Amino acid sequence: MNKSTKTILIAAAFLCSGMAVCQNNATVIDREKLAQALAKYDEFFPFQGGIAKVIDAAGNQVYIDKTGKEVIPAKLKWASSFSNGIAVIEVEHGRGAYRHKFIDKTGEEILTTLKYGYSHGFSGGFASGEYYGKYGIFDTTGEDVVPPLYDSVSLFVSEGTVAVAIGGMLEDIEKRTADGSRTISFHGKWGFVALGGTTAGGGHLDAASAWARDGITSAIAKGFVPADMQGGYKNVISRAEFCRLAVKFVEYKKGKTIDEVLLENGLSRDIEAFSDTSSPAILAAFALGVTNGTGDGKFTPDGQFTREQAAAMLQNTCRVLGMDAEGSLAPAGFSDMNQASSWALAGIGFCRANGIMNGVGENRFDPKGAYTREQSILTFDNIK
Repeated sequence: MNKSTKTILIAAAFLCSGMAVCQNNATVIDREKLAQALAKYDEFFPFQGGIAKVIDAAGNQVYIDKTGKEVIPAKLKWASSFSNGIAVIEVEHGRGAYRHKFIDKTGEEILTTLKYGYSHGFSGGFASGEYYGKYGIFDTTGEDVVPPLYDSVSLFVSEGTVAVAIGGMLEDIEKRTADGSRTISFHGKWGFVALGGTTAGGGHLDAASAWARDGITSAIAKGFVPADMQGGYKNVISRAEFCRLAVKFVEYKKGKTIDEVLLENGLSRDIEAFSDTSSPAILAAFALGVTNGTGDGKFTPDGQFTREQAAAMLQNTCRVLGMDAEGSLAPAGFSDMNQASSWALAGIGFCRANGIMNGVGENRFDPKGAYTREQSILTFDNIK
């Protein structure tokens, strides 16, 4: 690379990283010092969350911060830029074979329970991955939102749907028609699926109760409602879905991936915790104390979720967030507390006292009653 080209790239790195402005309205970054640090690299990529990927003359890829310091100094042959606090690196996997792994901003490996061997990284909170020759999409918790059943998938998300293909490859064409829609060229069979693998079209707010629409809109805007749960709002939520919602809410409130939250608390997923699920989100929620199993080493992920279970898990989520989450052991005001399980009383009292969850009318809480997707979304949005 000649000197003039490198100078242009260094200038581009300054622009991409926001180096032309002051930090904290006080300290001006030493641009000359950063330029000297960057001069030893041949290629530069934009800063994402304060970290940028650079490549040296030997083709090694490392990550640097805005001072030019190598914060993840491993010499990698291939690595992605950071997105959603996560990057993908390529590592040798025996006998010259390679596979992809995910790391956080400290260089620690995360999402270790993922089944995917290859991925090109996250975009907008989603990543595509390859599993035994088929492609799917997963979110930052490691949960599949489109199962790996397709020969090609597109990460262009529109109204909660993505394009998928069988028997060929999709080509996303960055050409928009007069109405702003995107066209897709494909030789073979293709179509759209909703995130979650269901048929498209269920994500509209007219599928929600009128009283829930403003709250759902608020929650989606905050980014903690999984895309495949943006629809079917009146359906009873499952235990697995509520765990995923709790994990996404913790990520939203903490501003970190769930793996970063686990790491800072000295916790890790126990892949042998339950015999009926290996869901990364469920195992993360269990490690954090948000949820427990249903007995005999089972979690019962598809089991119906009740109002008292919701209250207990909402209280536990607040504990993870560092809130004073102690509730009354004898919630007052509801006439049917004799129907509630003893382990749920504190959660019911806490949620009612903090305006997170209310009764169903006629002075009743209905502890054994089913809890819906829209109710779940709104109660998380009530946590301040």
